Amino acid sequence: KWLRHWLPPRHWWQYTGDTTIVDTVHMDLQDPRNGANLLQRHELMSACRKGVRALFLHCTSCLTSADLVECLRRCGASLTCVAFSECAVDGSVLRALTEHCPNLRALQMRYCRGEASADDLKALLRALAPSLLWLDMTTPWAPGHAGFGGRGPRVDDGRQSAPWEELQRCATLRVALLPEGVSAAALSGLASCQQLELLHVEADGRSPQPLSVLEPLT
Repeated sequence: KWLRHWLPPRHWWQYTGDTTIVDTVHMDLQDPRNGANLLQRHELMSACRKGVRALFLHCTSCLTSADLVECLRRCGASLTCVAFSECAVDGSVLRALTEHCPNLRALQMRYCRGEASADDLKALLRALAPSLLWLDMTTPWAPGHAGFGGRGPRVDDGRQSAPWEELQRCATLRVALLPEGVSAAALSGLASCQQLELLHVEADGRSPQPLSVLEPLT
């Protein structure tokens, strides 16, 4: 049942047999009696293979970060869209995206658990620069987990290490949804992204950026 795809109703029937989409984002994966996750590791691994172009993983309590790395390795360069929400995403997963998924056009992370470094994120954004169209990292890590944009302890402060400045290399970027702590330099650098249509930056309530930093984008 979990192989059913999470899509708008008007499009769902077009993709019911599409094995290039692996999607675990729907309520059928929860046991209504106790809320336990019904996803089985072996089922997911068998679905992840060459030719898969979209991987949507949500609340995968049965998977470690090493399992996610294996999923990405199995899918490889065919992946164009990856979304992780409430998953075990650490530096090893970001490095796997860098190494195995060079053609990603869309990446989303929400409320994941794990730790990652500035260098891991910088390397990933640099690797994706030729293809990235859509990036959602508003709240990539959950509270209490160390990572850029997480509302908890961080490995580094985004204002000093400025991994988001790498986005200026992404000439095809259209949508950028970014976490709190993005530097003025990173925002100004987005002026090189001439196809940018939507920019959203989470506010931390401590040091709001003046509108003047957006002037290069106009």
